[in-house]
Amino acid sequence: MTNRTEIRFILAGIINTVFGITLGFTFIKYLPFHYSLSLFFATFIGVIFNYFNSSLFVFRVKQTFKSLLFFIINYSFIYFMNIFLIALMVRLFELEEYNAYIIITPLGVLVTYFAQKNFVFAAKRN
Repeated sequence: MTNRTEIRFILAGIINTVFGITLGFTFIKYLPFHYSLSLFFATFIGVIFNYFNSSLFVFRVKQTFKSLLFFIINYSFIYFMNIFLIALMVRLFELEEYNAYIIITPLGVLVTYFAQKNFVFAAKRN
């Protein structure tokens, strides 16, 4: 990865993270659904946004079904990890769902970064 690509990756990561957190928080707080469904909607929209942002802006590569599939697998894992951790925090610490979501978000960001760097984008370079 060149320095410019790294800078674009960091910038896109910030944009994607802010976009995803804002959607997740907004959906959990204001949609009349269980937090798992609200997170599903936020995650789905965030994945599509992130996929195009990363492929077009960061790596400047053509979108493929394979890379989209890796994105979907990665974010499916993140979704279920978030649901599990939110439920755990709500039950153990009696937190509101949106507060639990804010607390667990950094872990999701780290897992997402690792997966994209080592699987999604590594596969794109092959």
